[in-house]
Amino acid sequence: MEHIDIGVKRGACPRCRSNGKDRSGDNLALYPDGHSYCYSCGYWEISPLRKRIENKMTSSNVITIVKLPDDTTGYLPIEAAQWLRQYGITAQEVEKHKFMWSEKCKLLICPIFGADNTIIAWQGRNFKTKLIPVFGDLTDDPKDGKIQYGDRSELDGPKYFSKGQLGDILHIISPIKNVCDPTTIVVVEGVIDAIKVGRVFNCMPLFGSHMSLGTLRRLKARFITVGVWLDPDKTVEAVKTALRASQLMRSFVVVSTRDPKEYDINQIHDMVLYQSKTDIRPAIDKQT
Repeated sequence: MEHIDIGVKRGACPRCRSNGKDRSGDNLALYPDGHSYCYSCGYWEISPLRKRIENKMTSSNVITIVKLPDDTTGYLPIEAAQWLRQYGITAQEVEKHKFMWSEKCKLLICPIFGADNTIIAWQGRNFKTKLIPVFGDLTDDPKDGKIQYGDRSELDGPKYFSKGQLGDILHIISPIKNVCDPTTIVVVEGVIDAIKVGRVFNCMPLFGSHMSLGTLRRLKARFITVGVWLDPDKTVEAVKTALRASQLMRSFVVVSTRDPKEYDINQIHDMVLYQSKTDIRPAIDKQT
């Protein structure tokens, strides 16, 4: 006797019907989760829920090609070149990472390339400024109110602009020569930070200060230890990120008074190596 689970309904099988069979309209077993199966001809349909899950998984793995501003060029103006130079970025690194410039948007752009050499994301540093009037009190008679003494320049808009699914990208920068510790990855906020730290250690920019669980899992498959080195104003977020990471892999925090990009190669080497000796989990457990 054929066994049908409780909750399973019967319906007509379209394949059997097309072949002139299943006149009673009950060959197809309809299961509670939405999938169906015909025990007569083997016809089946996937559950709508599973379809939605698979579609979501597929779409999350598709990297969309993004466009650059239409006036983007490889020529960097003096202001952009000087800004890179102040952090010790060399001409070879500018060429390697394909830095670009958009005069219309006043953006210094670092593109992220996919496996087929197409641009899948980019981050741009804003150089657009605006003049803000500076006012002060009249020295002769303060009752007359304020007087404009001049103007000061101020950044117009956010410091950084980004395009693409940056949260899904592992943009790992590694030393040209031997990496200091191949089992360790250091995560930082921006591309310039990653280039500097990446001279000594494997390094990856978060394009911000947040690291998702999915990113952590992907890093765990490649590394044993993750170090979190965010800018000084993000120390609390760095500790939280390291604690979250410690659930999957060994983690530590690099605490500094300046941004990672402001240190030279020897300082980066010593700071990361020294602070990597302190595992975030035992340190927190000791305090609690």
